[in-house]
Amino acid sequence: MKKLRTYPNRFIVKIVDVIMHNNCYLMLMEFMPATLEKLINRAKQSNQALPKSDRHKILLQLLYGLDHIHQHQMVHRDLKPENILIDEELNIKIADYGLARNV
Repeated sequence: MKKLRTYPNRFIVKIVDVIMHNNCYLMLMEFMPATLEKLINRAKQSNQALPKSDRHKILLQLLYGLDHIHQHQMVHRDLKPENILIDEELNIKIADYGLARNV
């Protein structure tokens, strides 16, 4: 995360601060109100697919974010809907780099 933190990208979740407390690291990250998983589940419950334009927007942002990660010689290795944070305007942020590795 420190490596990605030095290169601002609007598709990577920002870490505001890292605090050591009782031998544990606490990361303060920017707030995002939902995950892609929640958005998908809401669409399933209403029996309506997300509009094609929304799916396209999300996919394009995801590809830009992954390209940014890969350009910095990293692999996420845990990409799933609950690790893709999303706001009200369908802007995404890739989160959870616990399994990420340098290549």
